[in-house]
Amino acid sequence: LFVGKARPAVVDEGQNVFEAALDRMRFIYREFDGNVVTSNSGGKDSTVVVELAARASMELGYGPAKVQWLGQECEFQATVGY
Repeated sequence: LFVGKARPAVVDEGQNVFEAALDRMRFIYREFDGNVVTSNSGGKDSTVVVELAARASMELGYGPAKVQWLGQECEFQATVGY
């Protein structure tokens, strides 16, 4: 088990995966005073992380989430627009 300041060992057994992930994102935003940039490849996993970051950032009053996206020249237009 990895524990420490960046990875608290406190786990709420009653949480689902979504709630636990959102709590972790809130922790990250608080820990770094909102100075967080999320990287997105356009894939489903990183898109979920961007959505969690957006929710946490807005909820905590930091405004829209900052996201870095690197296009790979073969993305669907919908992904580019997102």
